[in-house]
Amino acid sequence: MKFTAVILALATAVAALPAADVNADGNVSIQATKKWQASGGCKSDWAGRCNAQCIGEAKQKGYKCKDIDSDITGSNCIIGWSTCECTCFS
Repeated sequence: MKFTAVILALATAVAALPAADVNADGNVSIQATKKWQASGGCKSDWAGRCNAQCIGEAKQKGYKCKDIDSDITGSNCIIGWSTCECTCFS
């Protein structure tokens, strides 16, 4: 019975502690991200143009990106073909 009371008291004390202020030290950054597949689907020539395609599509969609990332991935394509995956960080 005492063990249960100690655990209950500890849980109550922890729950009563104030939440940490994540903005106090400036180490936490929250970014919204939008991800999409660039138009064009599976292609064999994304190298050298995937990033430019993502930048153009982000502007066309009206996204306000601080940074854009592009990745070439072969998922759902036949061997030797790939898709361009875009990420907008705002």
